[in-house]
Amino acid sequence: MVGLYLGAVKQVEEDQGKSSSYPSSKWICAVVIFACAVDAADKALLPATFKAMEDLMQVGPRDLGALSFAQSIAFSVALPFWGSMMRYYRPRDLLASGCLLWGMFTLVVSTSSSFHTHFMMRLFIGAALAVVMPIGQAMICDLVPEQERGTAFGVMKSVCSVLAEVSTFVTTALARSSVAGTSGWRVIYGVVAL
Repeated sequence: MVGLYLGAVKQVEEDQGKSSSYPSSKWICAVVIFACAVDAADKALLPATFKAMEDLMQVGPRDLGALSFAQSIAFSVALPFWGSMMRYYRPRDLLASGCLLWGMFTLVVSTSSSFHTHFMMRLFIGAALAVVMPIGQAMICDLVPEQERGTAFGVMKSVCSVLAEVSTFVTTALARSSVAGTSGWRVIYGVVAL
C-alpha cells in the first residue's frame, strides 16, 4: 500500500508541472481514501478474531479487552504527536511512514502466538494507526476544492464503512478455519498488513 501511495504522489508531482493540480490529485485522493478504508478494516479485525485468539492464547475476555484497550490508548496518545509532526514534515511522508509501521506491526501480529507480543504490537499498531485518519483528512482538505469536500468526505466515510463491514464478515467467517494449512485469522492479518 505504501508503494502504491508513493507512486501516486510521484505521478501527481509530475502532473503538477504540466497542468492544474486538481485533476491529477484525484488519484492521490483515491489512495488516501483507500488508506483510511484499510484503517477502518484493521480496527474491525481484533473484535472479529476474539474467539480465535481466545483459543490460540488460552486467554479470557479480560485479556482480549486489554488488547483492544491498549490499542485505543496508544491511538489516543499518539494523535497529538502525529498532528504536531505536520509542522515539520510533509503529510504524505507522515502518512506513508505511519502506514509502513502499521503494516509491519500487523504482520508481526499475524505470526505471533504470545499474548505479550500481541499486547506490545497492539500498542504499536494503535500509535501507527493514529496517523491515517487525521493526516488523510488534512490531505483531502488540501487536495479537493472547498465546494467538493463534502462529497470527498462522504465517499471516504462510505468506503471506510463498507470495507470495515466486509472485513468483519470475512474475518469472522474465516478466523477459526484453516486457509492453506494456516489459521484463517493469520492469513487475514497478513493480507491487511500487505
